[in-house]
Amino acid sequence: MLEIAIYVMGLFISITGFYIKRVYDKMDALEQDLINHKLEDAKIYATRNEISKVADDIKDLITPIAQKLASIEEFLRSGGKNTH
Repeated sequence: MLEIAIYVMGLFISITGFYIKRVYDKMDALEQDLINHKLEDAKIYATRNEISKVADDIKDLITPIAQKLASIEEFLRSGGKNTH
């Protein structure tokens, strides 16, 4: 009877150990996937210089529009008379 109990406990411990190892292996794989994902994301981030250049380009595009709007506003404030 004791031998059967020891056999059952050994079998239970072996099966439990097998599934615990599988879970740890899956966790390791998931951790590696997350590390790889972080590395991939870091490769596609825009640098500060790139963002600064885009901001400067946007300012260059907006400046003429702002000047044109200012002249329209000036025209409308003058009662529609051409000031030029």
